[in-house]
Amino acid sequence: MKRKVKPPQEAEIRKRVEKKFKARRDWINHLMIYLMVNGLLWLLYILSGEFEFPWPVFVSGFWGIGLVSHYVSFYYQHGRGAEKREDPRGGRDPPGLRPAAAPP
Repeated sequence: MKRKVKPPQEAEIRKRVEKKFKARRDWINHLMIYLMVNGLLWLLYILSGEFEFPWPVFVSGFWGIGLVSHYVSFYYQHGRGAEKREDPRGGRDPPGLRPAAAPP
C-alpha cells in the first residue's frame, strides 16, 4: 500500500492555518477570562454596597489595554493583508523595502 506524501506547499499551508487557529483560540480564551474575572469583580463591587470609589475600573481598564494589544497583534499577524506583509514579493513592497534604482 502506497502512502501519499504531502507536497511541501500543502504542509506549509497547513502549518500556517494551524498557527492562525491557535492564535485565534488563545485570543478568545483571553477574552473569556477577562469577561469572567471582570464580571466577578464588578459583581463583588456592587454587592459590597460601598459605592465610594469604583476600584474594579483599574483592573478592567489596564487589563482591557492588554486585551486590545493582544487583538491588534493577532490581527497584524493573521488579519487581512498579512500574507503581503510576510512576503513582500507577493504584493507591493513596503515603502522602506523597495530596491534602490541601478546607477546609470
